[in-house]
Amino acid sequence: MTFRIDDFLSTIGGRGGLAMPNLYSIELPAIAGSNLTLNEKNITCKAMNLPGRQIATAERYIGPKAEKVPYTFMQDDISLSFNITNDYAIRKYFDLWMNLIVNQTTYEISYKTNYQKDVILRAQQKTESNGMISPYSVRLEGAYPTTMNANEFNNETTNGLVELNVQLSYYNWSPL
Repeated sequence: MTFRIDDFLSTIGGRGGLAMPNLYSIELPAIAGSNLTLNEKNITCKAMNLPGRQIATAERYIGPKAEKVPYTFMQDDISLSFNITNDYAIRKYFDLWMNLIVNQTTYEISYKTNYQKDVILRAQQKTESNGMISPYSVRLEGAYPTTMNANEFNNETTNGLVELNVQLSYYNWSPL
């Protein structure tokens, strides 16, 4: 098979162009005590990643020949990065959500039904009318934050922004 530029352009053009990594949106759940709107959570989200999945296999021998046989799947946590506004609203949001998991006053661990929430992640595409559509979206089922990185402050950074990195664990994900 030979490569032809016309075939390449036709394929890419026929599928709406190439996907851009800077076009995405997130839909985080409402958490009691937080006044952040869906749009505010979206605007401050600096980066996200869509989940992947790996099929775990074990070797099975039939005579001298080994064959890989799937037995389960594995999935990594999702990372989100946010720019923090001067009122630290997004950090307060995740403080509240994490407090639903482990109460920071009583140190009690809650039931998962109290803190697991669905999260929607969308890859987006511009339309000809300058609108946005979501050609690919996933639902993280039973998601909750497991890591919120510390924020470093120092006298040497004068023009930097404060960022928040959060890791979400989840039960499963499925395309929408």
